[in-house]
Amino acid sequence: MGYAEIKALYDKNCFTFETKPYRVNHFGRRNKDLITVNQFNDIRGIAFVDDFGNEICLEFKCTTKPGLTGLVGEPVNKNGTFIMAPGFYKDCWIIGKHNRGKEHEHDALVQRTTGVFKGWRDNNKNGKFDFDGKIYEDATGVNDHTTRAHQINNVGGFSLGCQVTQDDKEHMIKIATAMRDFELYGLPISYALFQD
Repeated sequence: MGYAEIKALYDKNCFTFETKPYRVNHFGRRNKDLITVNQFNDIRGIAFVDDFGNEICLEFKCTTKPGLTGLVGEPVNKNGTFIMAPGFYKDCWIIGKHNRGKEHEHDALVQRTTGVFKGWRDNNKNGKFDFDGKIYEDATGVNDHTTRAHQINNVGGFSLGCQVTQDDKEHMIKIATAMRDFELYGLPISYALFQD
């Protein structure tokens, strides 16, 4: 999708769309296929206006859903693995580190506080997504990050509820624009998740 199409999608859903230079709109578009597990088959994007007034929209392969590890293994939360619900999440992330202190520590968009995300919890370990039932607002550590510097084909354990861009270099483009945004405005980052 292009800039105008993304802006129209925000407007249609009554989500706040930023138009100041480098005030970046971060969004995800979840694939209509809600059956296939463990694939980077969603879209993670950014839309913004640059210093010259150019309207820019970049989209990358990602997952907005947990990988198979979170759907069959022991969940990190007693109620199950978190699956973010579509919606607009105002001021949900700040720039920080994912996997702090571990081998693949890297710059990421990290959850600012508890209670900013809504979603379902999958706890039946049957390897299938559960997009129904009670909506939870207790998620912690729901970050926007990447995988590894080398090619990763399956989501696996890279997402237990996080939004994960498949390609490391593409993720760094998001981070660079987020850093420019923060330099100019000093504000947290909002995120819109759409269901295609």
